[in-house]
Amino acid sequence: MKFFFPFVLFFLFTNLISGQTSINFTTEEGLPSNEVYSSFQDKNGLIWFATDRGICHYNGLEFKKYETKNFLTDITVFDFFPQENGQVWCNTFNNKLFYFENGDNTFKPYKYNHIIINYIKKHELINFLIKKIAVDKFGTVHLSNGKIYFSISKTGKINEIINNFMVVKGAISRNNKSGIITVNINKKQTPNCFSRSKVNYLSPEIRGPIRALKQI
Repeated sequence: MKFFFPFVLFFLFTNLISGQTSINFTTEEGLPSNEVYSSFQDKNGLIWFATDRGICHYNGLEFKKYETKNFLTDITVFDFFPQENGQVWCNTFNNKLFYFENGDNTFKPYKYNHIIINYIKKHELINFLIKKIAVDKFGTVHLSNGKIYFSISKTGKINEIINNFMVVKGAISRNNKSGIITVNINKKQTPNCFSRSKVNYLSPEIRGPIRALKQI
């Protein structure tokens, strides 16, 4: 989550308004809630806000709100994760993801949300919350809460890293007390990870024991 203001959102507006103007946004101006977790500017210049009462965008004049009736998978949305493929993914309180195309407002639930929920239940991951989402060129979705990492392929197969994970500057990292390498999942979302070998072991091209993954 990028920022959180409990009652008033202070946003420095630079693109829709010429110059730099400070604006206070609250529910009185049209926000769904005063509890704002994150913001994102799409390719059309609209500013999106993630709140505990859905998401909305602002065009410089007015807000437009979106809720579960608009195919959001939960009313509480925490963050936006723009991807290289033009999609923008969102994480939610119930860990059911959804995404939309950058510049569009048609929301699509992730078709393998049930796999995520079953994984969380199977491993009894109390208070688990997805905090990092990255989609690679093969359609594999990489997910982490900062400690636990797993990915779901385009066909619904789960892989998880055996060792524990931690977050380094907001990136998914593998903590095995060794060197740090960069995992180029895509240009928008590029996690770092620790590895005993200087290899990109999260890359789908890597096969064999050097790829420290196990099938669930």
